[in-house]
Amino acid sequence: LSVAEEPLTSTPAKVYNIIYILVVVLSAIMAFLFTCEEMREQYIDIDTLINVTTSAGFNVYTDRNNPKNVLHATTILPIWWYTLDRFFLVFFTLEYFIRLIVCPSKIEFLKNWLNIMDLILNVSMWTRFCLEMNITLVMNSYTAAWIFGMSYCTISLRLIRIFRIYKQYLELRVLLLSLKTSFKELLLLLVTFIVISALFANFIYYAEFQEPSTFPSSFSGLWWSVVTMTTVGYGDVYPKSTPGKIVGCLCAVCGLLILAMPIAIIATNFSNYYQKMKDISKFKKKVNSSSRQNKISVSAVRNKVFNNC
Repeated sequence: LSVAEEPLTSTPAKVYNIIYILVVVLSAIMAFLFTCEEMREQYIDIDTLINVTTSAGFNVYTDRNNPKNVLHATTILPIWWYTLDRFFLVFFTLEYFIRLIVCPSKIEFLKNWLNIMDLILNVSMWTRFCLEMNITLVMNSYTAAWIFGMSYCTISLRLIRIFRIYKQYLELRVLLLSLKTSFKELLLLLVTFIVISALFANFIYYAEFQEPSTFPSSFSGLWWSVVTMTTVGYGDVYPKSTPGKIVGCLCAVCGLLILAMPIAIIATNFSNYYQKMKDISKFKKKVNSSSRQNKISVSAVRNKVFNNC
């Protein structure tokens, strides 16, 4: 278990950690290649597919107006992609169950959020594999097709597995601990942000009431208030009247103030924990150095005694 969970304990652990990271990164790249049109080979045109599925009583892949739907329905990936994908399926499944078997505390293992994510990803991978082996079911059932698509979507999260290296980097552990400690502040930020966004959504709706082409409802105003408060400003929706522009300025300023306050708290927590981490590291180095010196002294005394004898 120490080989997988403690990457700095030994040389085999370091080697395994490097291999694991490479496999995770490669599997994440595979998820990107899955959506790449240049990687795919067409095996049937959309008209033939529609005729075949319609005559067979299927009606799943008939939306020819959606190019992404047409792409995935009429093309396949190279054989090597599927081979590597099967390898990842076996590798991550065996790796998960081996860690579970050798772990002394099964409950603590299952409660760890990274292991929970591993379990979800493994279930998604096996679900997708089983549906690929029974593609007729996917084409005949909208529910099965939806589950098939969601399994691919969930597997895109496989890059999260790389967070297993947080034990190797103390700075990353300090960052995660700082976020955990600041949970209440982040929750307060979220609640405040939602309330202020809802207020400005209604404000902009009534400020632009005389403009027939903008903000048909407060829901469109809610989208605008969120992107304005976060200073993203896509520009797809914007106020045109003078009262609306005034509301927009106030919304942007409020967003800056609300988002800036918890950042200072998180930064303070990170600074405190980082300083404590450095102090602990220095203390450990002193302890290790002292124990090495003591061992050398004891060894020297022992050798001197033996030589005198």
